[in-house]
Amino acid sequence: MNSPDILRPEPVHDVPDIGPVHRGDWLVVIASLLGTLGTLAACSLLSRNHLAYVWLPIIVFGIPSIWGWWCTLQSLRDKTPMPRSHSLLAGTLGFDFVCTSKKVAVTAFFFPDKIQAGTDTKLLIFLENYASRQRVVNIRILRHTGLGLPKKQNLRLHLTAGQAAVYEMPVRVAADISPGPHSLPVVIQVDMPAGQGRRLPGARKHLYDIRRFRYAAPFDVEPAPETKTTSPDTQTLPPPSYRTLASVDEPYPKVEVLQYFDRNEQRTAAG
Repeated sequence: MNSPDILRPEPVHDVPDIGPVHRGDWLVVIASLLGTLGTLAACSLLSRNHLAYVWLPIIVFGIPSIWGWWCTLQSLRDKTPMPRSHSLLAGTLGFDFVCTSKKVAVTAFFFPDKIQAGTDTKLLIFLENYASRQRVVNIRILRHTGLGLPKKQNLRLHLTAGQAAVYEMPVRVAADISPGPHSLPVVIQVDMPAGQGRRLPGARKHLYDIRRFRYAAPFDVEPAPETKTTSPDTQTLPPPSYRTLASVDEPYPKVEVLQYFDRNEQRTAAG
């Protein structure tokens, strides 16, 4: 996973992939069982009157069923000890997740989310991989001219097994943006470049998987005071950053990274 278009959080943690490569859960077992029974039934019927077509259900149903049984067997035979997830986002930080995408929990919001026109804020994307194998999170940030985003942006963020991270993108609110509520559309989809893996012990249970996240990160714009003059356009925005919050090869999360946001918010409020 050293592709130049894939960002790895700092500091980098090289956690090895463990667990089954292919899916072998109860859904695969049910599909394989139905495929096997269907193959036997179809072959029995065709062998009586259309013997020349017996090969058809074997190819259509039998071979996928054999593949499913093989994946299930490999999953059952894999007894590799799993590290424990920090469950930072859903546990320590208390984010309310109802679903994941391929065992990755994601949330996106602005900090601060109540800002004046002509000032700066940050889009924060929190991610945590609950799987025992790496993931690549594809993020599409749609255009929003009021935030200085004239065209969509595509990101590819890497997560090792059990890793939690935060992506921070500073943005500048246009001075002429209309006051009131706004939102920035964010679309998130996850790839599994090294295979399926297992859910790590300690990760939050009862989270169902969806194919794609669609967020509308909200923010409220307040009109700038007429008596106060600011010139944010003369200042350069800091570059985006991608930082590790927790890794299974360390005993504790890096909560001091989050204290940076609190200090920054206090400075913003004071200014």
